[in-house]
Amino acid sequence: MLGSNRLQYIAFGLALVLAFPGLGQEPVEPQNRPFENQNTATEPESLTADEPATKAEPTPTPIPTAEPISQDHDGKRQRHENGESQEPPRPTENFAIWGVWGDTPAQWIMAASGLAAVGISVWAVLLLRRTLSATRDAVQEARNTTAVARDALNESRLSNQRQLRAYLHTADQNIKIIGAETAAIQIKLVNAGQTPAHNIVARAAAHPIDKSNENEIPVFNASSEAMNFGFIGPNGDAKWITIKMTIKPEYIPLIQADTHAVFAYGRVTYEDAFGDPQWVRFRLIYEGEWAVGQDTDLSLCREGNEAT
Repeated sequence: MLGSNRLQYIAFGLALVLAFPGLGQEPVEPQNRPFENQNTATEPESLTADEPATKAEPTPTPIPTAEPISQDHDGKRQRHENGESQEPPRPTENFAIWGVWGDTPAQWIMAASGLAAVGISVWAVLLLRRTLSATRDAVQEARNTTAVARDALNESRLSNQRQLRAYLHTADQNIKIIGAETAAIQIKLVNAGQTPAHNIVARAAAHPIDKSNENEIPVFNASSEAMNFGFIGPNGDAKWITIKMTIKPEYIPLIQADTHAVFAYGRVTYEDAFGDPQWVRFRLIYEGEWAVGQDTDLSLCREGNEAT
């Protein structure tokens, strides 16, 4: 029974020691303590088996009263209640250059890093702008080069087409007077090109006209009577345009007097092998004696003979 109570007393004492580590220690001055209001613990006194452990009250640790400190409006000096002045802390010699404005080295390093970042950003923007400008100039130069190459290619294509396309013109045109008031005019239509001419349509007529009014010869339009030839092959292939005319008797003396002449005129449209539309216009004149059986050539007029 005694042994059981002794064990209980020992356990109770150990609990008190653990609960109050500052039990039995002298107060520690504030300047010697690592933290305020922190108690230090001492080893509890050993207990005998016959003496019960008693609970000791912890000794309160005195806390020094902080003296109020006032600061002048300029922040350069501080005064205590006893009137003594105290100089504010000054930067040490190693940090004198950093404390000019009261900043720490870390703040200066951060500020320098920010300025360096701003400088690098501005340099990057300028470099990007220069790169974009150079890229824009290169693209424009490429477009100009492409346009020049395209124009050269088109010119080469047109040149090849001009060399190979069909060219129609008139040749071996003649007039044959077959009656007192009738005549037949034949005009040879020749293809001098290297490819065929397609969809050939010819419109032509012949009339006695005053030689001074040559420019009043009418122009044919789509409503005029047409002669369809289909196509004419390349390299000199040809077809004939035939015009039959009837002349009034009163014009025969005028032709004999050389004030009037027989004009044969017309227009031919066609397409070349490349699908491009082309045309040829002709104007011919007969000046001479009007006699039955007369078979002679017609001459080209100074104007009215054009072709594409």
